[in-house]
Amino acid sequence: MFVLKMILKLLLLPIYLIVCFVKTWVDLLAKLGCIMLGLFYLLMLCIFIMLICQHQWVQLGIAAAFSFAAFLASLLLVAAGTALDVIGDRIGNLIAG
Repeated sequence: MFVLKMILKLLLLPIYLIVCFVKTWVDLLAKLGCIMLGLFYLLMLCIFIMLICQHQWVQLGIAAAFSFAAFLASLLLVAAGTALDVIGDRIGNLIAG
């Protein structure tokens, strides 16, 4: 039984390292994405005001759809980071225990 646990730990170690590496990059992308998303929303606010003043409702709807798509992309990136964190914790507990 001890030998099987050691083999399992040796097999899980590279997977754990890969998950941690990917999670680090996802966290970095999420932080950079927050900065870029803030600037994007500021630009979209200016575009919304301009479109409302010009009564261009179809273009306003398209711009709102782009803003919502950017929000969903950032939300999915954070959700993927959280999922990788949970997976890394569980694999880490298996290796440590």
